[in-house]
Amino acid sequence: MFKQKKFIALIPARGGSKRIPKKNIKPLLGRPLIYYSIQQAKEVKYIDEIYVSTDNEEIREIARNFGVTVIKRPKYLATDVSSTEDVILHVISTLIKQQKIDLDNSFVILLQPTSPLRYSDDIEKAIEKIVRDRGDSLLGVCKNDKFLWSQEGSSLNYDFKYRPRSQDKKWEFIETGALYITRLSLFMKMKNRICGKILFYEQPRECGFEIDDEFDWKLVEFLMREFYFPKQYSKILEKIKLVIMDVDGVLTDGGVYYDSKGEKLLKFNRRDGKGIELLKKFGYVTGVMTSEDSQIVKKRAEKLKFDFFLCGVRDKRQALNSILKKYKVTLEEILFIGDDIQDLEVLEMVGFSACPYDSIEPVKNKCIYICKSKGGEGAVREVIDLLLKGVERSQLFKIKK
Repeated sequence: MFKQKKFIALIPARGGSKRIPKKNIKPLLGRPLIYYSIQQAKEVKYIDEIYVSTDNEEIREIARNFGVTVIKRPKYLATDVSSTEDVILHVISTLIKQQKIDLDNSFVILLQPTSPLRYSDDIEKAIEKIVRDRGDSLLGVCKNDKFLWSQEGSSLNYDFKYRPRSQDKKWEFIETGALYITRLSLFMKMKNRICGKILFYEQPRECGFEIDDEFDWKLVEFLMREFYFPKQYSKILEKIKLVIMDVDGVLTDGGVYYDSKGEKLLKFNRRDGKGIELLKKFGYVTGVMTSEDSQIVKKRAEKLKFDFFLCGVRDKRQALNSILKKYKVTLEEILFIGDDIQDLEVLEMVGFSACPYDSIEPVKNKCIYICKSKGGEGAVREVIDLLLKGVERSQLFKIKK
C-alpha cells in the first residue's frame, strides 16, 4: 500500500510571538513546545523526513539538537500575516531545488507546534486512511458538541424552537489544527493544504485545543497532564532503566526531628522501601542524588541497597551527566523524582519526571506526573507502582553496573 510513497513532516515554527514570547520553545511540562511535534513525528513509522521551518536561531539550534533538519525561513514569511501555505510552498520548493523530493506519490504532513495534543498512533492511522481511500488531502477533526449562534442572533447549527437532545443531534466537525496531510503534486497546483478529494480523521476531543494565549497555555498544560501523558505512560515508561530520587521531601517528609539528646532524626516510609526492593527485583538500577550530606541518609541508602548514592551534590546536571556515562543510558531511559528548586534542571532533562503532591509549584509545572501522595508518605512507592504497572518483564534487562 505504501510502495514508492514518501511522507515528510513539516513543523512551522517562527520566532516572533506577541501574546506568548518565544512560544514555540517555551517549556511545556519541562519540554520546549516544539519538542512534542518533533517527538510525535519521530514515532511514526511511515514518516521519511522531518523538517522544521524557522527564522529563529534559537529554535533552529533546539530543533537540530532533537535530530531534525532545519530549513531557514525568509523574514518575509515570518510575519503576523504570513500564511502557512506560503511556508509549505517555500519548504517544498527548497527541497525540489535540492533534489530531495519527488512530487509524484509524495505527501506533506503539517504538524503545527501550537497544537501539541496529538498522538503518533493517530498520525499513522491518518496516513493509512489517505492512502487506502485515495485521498488528496486530510484534516484532523473532532466533533463540535456546542450549539452555535451568529453575531446577528441566529442559531446556526440547530433550530432553537425545537432544541434536540445532544445525543440525537448530528454534530458537525471542527478542525483541530493538529494534523493535515496533503498530496504534494496537487498542493503545488492549488497552493492549499485542503484540496482535491478531502478526508477527515477524527481525533480525541482533547486534541481540539491549540495555544494562542496564556489561557490556552494553562488549559493545554492541564490537558497534557490529565489526558495526553496518561495515554503515553506505557510508551514512555517502557524505556526506563534507571530510577533516581532526591531525599528531603521525597524519601522523607522534608521535616527534621530531634530526640531528647538533641540527635537529628529523619522519617522514611516503609512502603517506599518495599517499592525500591521491587525495582531491583525487576532489574532497574536505582540511585539517590541529594544536596544533603547526612549519615542518617547514608545508612538508609545502604539498607535499601541503592546502586549508587550521591550526596552533597551542588550541580545535579553535572552529576546526571556522569551517571549517563557510567551506566551507558540515555536521558529518555531515566526516571527522576524531585521536589524542590535544586531539582528543576534534572526534571527538564529526563525521560520521565515526577514529584510529590506537596512539591513547590515550579517543580509541579515541570513534571509529567504529580503524585497524589506527599513526600515521605508513599510518593516514591506511587511512582514505582506506576512504572511497574502492566510492564511485563519476561526477560529482565540488566545494565552494566
